[in-house]
Amino acid sequence: REGAYYVWTLSELERVLGSEDATFLAPLLGFDGAPFFEGSEYVLHLPHSLEEQAQRRRLDREQLLEQLESLKMRLFSARSDRERPPTDDKVLTDWNGMAISGLATAGRILGDVSMVELARRSATFVWAHLRTPTGLLLHVWRAGVARNSAYLSDYVFLTKGLLALYEATDDALWLQRAIQLTDEQDLRLGDPEGGFFLAGEQADLLFRSREVFDGALPSTNGVAVLNLLELARLSGEERWLERAGKALRAFATVIEQRPDGARMLALASGVYRDMAGEAGENSAETSRSSDDSLVEEARAVVSASYEVSENSSVWREVRVQVVIADGWHLFPPSHEGPAMTPLKLKAENAKLRNVVYPLGSETGGVDLYYGTIELSGELRSTADDVPHLRLTYQACDAGRCLPAVELLLE
Repeated sequence: REGAYYVWTLSELERVLGSEDATFLAPLLGFDGAPFFEGSEYVLHLPHSLEEQAQRRRLDREQLLEQLESLKMRLFSARSDRERPPTDDKVLTDWNGMAISGLATAGRILGDVSMVELARRSATFVWAHLRTPTGLLLHVWRAGVARNSAYLSDYVFLTKGLLALYEATDDALWLQRAIQLTDEQDLRLGDPEGGFFLAGEQADLLFRSREVFDGALPSTNGVAVLNLLELARLSGEERWLERAGKALRAFATVIEQRPDGARMLALASGVYRDMAGEAGENSAETSRSSDDSLVEEARAVVSASYEVSENSSVWREVRVQVVIADGWHLFPPSHEGPAMTPLKLKAENAKLRNVVYPLGSETGGVDLYYGTIELSGELRSTADDVPHLRLTYQACDAGRCLPAVELLLE
């Protein structure tokens, strides 16, 4: 049962210690009140510091410890007769990565070299024992044997730990290894559309998923993007910022619609925005160049045409047909999200009024446009030239959003 090896009833404590010693120890180890675990048991602990307890008894700390020692040994001896719970002695790459990160960061901030040394020893062990002979990362080590190809969690949390260790020691070895791991992660788990799969390709794996929502641990893709941004900051290499931007674009819809569930990715998007803004004119030009293909793709997934009625009145009826490629969607004008550009019809060399947009199809609580839709309105020419109608929209699929574009209607 829960806590059986560690918890105590009052009768057990009095039987082991005796009534007098139990009364002395009760306020020191927190069993002087009503039982607080499962209604009948205590977890022994220090409700007050030893210094404070000693001062109350007009003793110094060492004198109090001396009085406690024999009583603690009697309790320890009695507890040793209980059936000890099994020990989980496996070593996991991702869990060690988290420990390395925490120890290295705490040691750096607190100036505690022993914490940094623990992080260094853990990182050295993982690097030596949790990789294949060819250098590929593995997931678990136990009893001298390492096995199972690494998952995304292993890559991102170990990389995060190595980056923290580099900052704590200024030893370039850890930065080099973090770069090596990230390149390997991209090769094994990178999604061509952006972001990373949870696991590598396997014959019996029918579908490779990408984790975006935070749970008991931060989402692996969120940590992956933050690692890329940290690599960009520490190394000064533009390629890491570009990879981070590509991943964030892949998850743009999720971040915009569910920032509460994808907190780590939302945080990463803010860091990316700040870093991209500081990159200067050269990086902005590079970014614009790399986005050209995305703009062309955005124009290719939507086609549209319009017809104008032949009546002789000043205001003529206009109908617009919009065809959206399979797997893609657009946002109606009613869309309230701040980050996405909704569908909008505009006119040049003409005036446009009473435009009617169709209702969207509800998907996950959000109205979206799919397939073929039709808009209508009234058009009035204001010049001798042929009226020009343009659509502004942003196209998204299940995993990414393309840049907002304008499309000239035929």
